[in-house]
Amino acid sequence: MSNWPASKARRVLAALERIGWRVERQRGSHRLLTRAGWPDYEFAFHDRDEIGPRMLARIAKETGLSPKDLCIALRRRTRLIGGGPVSQGDLWLKWTICAWCVTGELP
Repeated sequence: MSNWPASKARRVLAALERIGWRVERQRGSHRLLTRAGWPDYEFAFHDRDEIGPRMLARIAKETGLSPKDLCIALRRRTRLIGGGPVSQGDLWLKWTICAWCVTGELP
């Protein structure tokens, strides 16, 4: 049994970028990621694709990603007040934390 929860590709890519991977180039949904001291990794998923536990384990083996890296607090833009057009002053970042970050147990 895997310790990996299924995740969207966009979330996995964001986690990889947080741990030091950078997109060197992109063609369509294929992104070539680089990180000092690691061989390049080709991340070939559409942002909305669901990546299962088994594939996440394979990605982790080649990139150094850990399950906790996926669960680090996610940012979500939330509107404060007003019904008019949105400006930068109207938005703020709301942090949401998954249950695994708090308890250490996968849901």
